[in-house]
Amino acid sequence: MSGTDYADRRQLMNRNQIAARGFRDEAFLSASAKAPRETDVDHGTDAGEVGADDRLLEVGAVTGYSAAVLSRPAGQVHAIKWHEALARQAAARNRELANDDCEIITGDGLKGLPNEAPFDAILVAVRFDSVPDALKR
Repeated sequence: MSGTDYADRRQLMNRNQIAARGFRDEAFLSASAKAPRETDVDHGTDAGEVGADDRLLEVGAVTGYSAAVLSRPAGQVHAIKWHEALARQAAARNRELANDDCEIITGDGLKGLPNEAPFDAILVAVRFDSVPDALKR
């Protein structure tokens, strides 16, 4: 697929999935439309050397997309989303896609998942001033 095809798809996704959900901030929409998502996951999994035996934790799961994609090379992915309705939607999408190795739950990701720890890698998509102790374990 050419760069132009990806750019066109990003524009469609931006309009049909992001703006359609109520995001109106033009700076955010512009940045989102330009972000080359088609390369993000490959670099992330290569850099993290994610393998079939690895257990991952994603904090700030947003839509569940990263967790779903990472569940393919990883052994198991646990993703935490604080917004209950969005977490339910993401979990339902994963069930529809038969992503059995991907669990999306509602909760405070900064508290980690102590009952599932330790993890081989933790992906964090939230802002904080210092790494919470729960994520260091």
